[in-house]
Amino acid sequence: MIAALVASGAWAGAWTRASGAGYAKVGVDVYRAARFVAPGESDPSPGSYVGEQVGGWVEAGVGPKAWPIQLAVGAPVTVGHHRTSVTSVVGPIEVRATTARLGDLHLVPQLALHPELPLALAVDLKVPLYRNDGVGGDSGQAALFPKPGDGQLDVTPTLWAGAARGTAFGELGLGWRHRTEQFVGWTTPVSFVDAGVVTAKGGVDLGRVLPIAQVDAVLSLAPDPYSRQSVTASLSALIDVVADHVALEPRVAGELWARNASQGYGAGLGLSVRR
Repeated sequence: MIAALVASGAWAGAWTRASGAGYAKVGVDVYRAARFVAPGESDPSPGSYVGEQVGGWVEAGVGPKAWPIQLAVGAPVTVGHHRTSVTSVVGPIEVRATTARLGDLHLVPQLALHPELPLALAVDLKVPLYRNDGVGGDSGQAALFPKPGDGQLDVTPTLWAGAARGTAFGELGLGWRHRTEQFVGWTTPVSFVDAGVVTAKGGVDLGRVLPIAQVDAVLSLAPDPYSRQSVTASLSALIDVVADHVALEPRVAGELWARNASQGYGAGLGLSVRR
């Protein structure tokens, strides 16, 4: 979930940005797992997990006025801490394994499907910027070190639709996540199944404050012991410090349900610029 926090303020959604319009954000996020499941595993791992990340996200409108096209890119630096105990000749020993790596790069082109209505098609390409075979490789205890992610390519096309009335708005995104077995620097027998992706969010413009409530779901439609599934609820806001240009973006989120994935809660703060 921590990777999703930095992208949660990608404010365009169904409203594709016009040519020359843009949005950029940097953010810091923390996450604590109440139940930790390592990437590529199906059972909870012993011990506790806390993660931090610093990430950036940029959106820019580049298409013609009649049919806007938007390009977005985002990536984090992630730090994960796994605390657990290992057995030794003198009994259990408490250890902490820490991993610091670049995370997943997200490239997201988006095309407006109507010149006026908020309808759009976006395609999210997730590319790992790390090699999971190198995480903890020199320690002799590589299994203890948390991995930044699953370490393979995903492609997620999503259809967005939005509506606004007065100062309130709502958006719905319906997508399909194709989970490939194209792993970066990692050989594993694990394979994943595709999943449906649903995002619903809404907010009310209160002037200098724009609060947003959001629910995200990733649901596999076939039984699978490894593919991550979850339902996450989050609250965020855009608070203008320079009207219509610079804003602070606090956010909190929690996983309501998870399978083959950690379940926990997170919070973050971002600074964004838009035009």
